[in-house]
Amino acid sequence: MNYRGRVFLIRHGDVEDNGALLFEGHTDVPLDEDGQYQAMNSGLELAGYQPNTDRIYSSDLLRASKAAEIIGNSLSVTNNGRNIEIVLKKEFRELNMGTWDGKLVDDIKRLYPKEFEKFNADPLNFKPSKDAENYYELQNRAIAAFYNILEEEHKVSLKLRRNPENLENGMFVGDEDRDVVLVTHSGVIRMLLKDFLGYSMDQALSLDIPKGSITLLEITT
Repeated sequence: MNYRGRVFLIRHGDVEDNGALLFEGHTDVPLDEDGQYQAMNSGLELAGYQPNTDRIYSSDLLRASKAAEIIGNSLSVTNNGRNIEIVLKKEFRELNMGTWDGKLVDDIKRLYPKEFEKFNADPLNFKPSKDAENYYELQNRAIAAFYNILEEEHKVSLKLRRNPENLENGMFVGDEDRDVVLVTHSGVIRMLLKDFLGYSMDQALSLDIPKGSITLLEITT
């Protein structure tokens, strides 16, 4: 990997639900009013870092993509109206829970008691159905997609350095590459932190990633 610069990992905000614990997974749950407010705050906080980019990468699920849109609008307003492109990537979706996606945890316990016991006994490897994935599969798809983005952004930065007359909207490219902003889900963020910071899987899954929070990585090598 050649990328050297800042990475902002942003979790989407609260979603519409009935207050019960839910396996969201790939279910396309929209942000609620609080979630949209959290996204606005995320955008304002991000703007304070003055990120050097004209795009935001995002999971294509609505709760993340809407948050990315709101954050992009905040960046545009605070950065002289620079247009912010939203790039949607399905590889940054949350863990796919297959037939459990969108189901209430209480219902799963009642309908599939033996399977739920297996899930609690081995949450890293358990898959409720063939179309589901475990955390190792989530890790592989998310990290592969993320490294592709870092390489792409590195190439863009090199072109901008070589052709400074093509810089638009006052974007500055110095020794470091353009910043990378990703709006996604807690599972994806945990897997990326596991890879970059050398955590074990258990350590990564125990990380607290609040909704609307920003995690900053500075990649120097």
